Amino acid sequence: MPKTQEEVKPPSLFIMKFNKALHVRSAFSCGFKPIGNFLKSLISEQIKNNLVTAWVAVEDSSSKSPVKGFYALNAHSISQAELPDLTKKITKENIPAVYLNALAVDKSCQGRGIGTALMVHAIKKSVEFSEQICCAVIVLDVLVDGDDDAFMRRIDFYQTLGFKNIESIDYPHRMYLSIADARVSL
Repeated sequence: MPKTQEEVKPPSLFIMKFNKALHVRSAFSCGFKPIGNFLKSLISEQIKNNLVTAWVAVEDSSSKSPVKGFYALNAHSISQAELPDLTKKITKENIPAVYLNALAVDKSCQGRGIGTALMVHAIKKSVEFSEQICCAVIVLDVLVDGDDDAFMRRIDFYQTLGFKNIESIDYPHRMYLSIADARVSL
């Protein structure tokens, strides 16, 4: 007998700040090795050196729990020339931004809304940061991994969340969401 929609409902997940002692990363695989390796091998050192801040999606918030998805943010800036419509009245050459360094979901959990939940959480965190350190945009670079269909799904995913393309020769797959638009969407 086929399972009903209710029977295959994903477990409840908690999104929390990454803690090396609590969050098991060894089995994480999102289908793109560099991102998996970033989580498994580099993220702790980058956090320690104040280069990124990371959050994870886990099933259990109180014990060692496998990471089902994660994202990482860091401070950034973007050239005013890259966002002329957004920055008409801004006199600064570089616009302060929050950069979405990475976003990934374990292959076993993809297609279950975890990526969307993580992105909504990242947008909320970015808005909170903007109230403390004054940044104008959230910026990300869409992952290019050789899979054109997956790349287009990523573009569509970010566009449904309100992200727009940046016309940049140096960063052809860069997108942004203004903090003002993010605030309105929350």
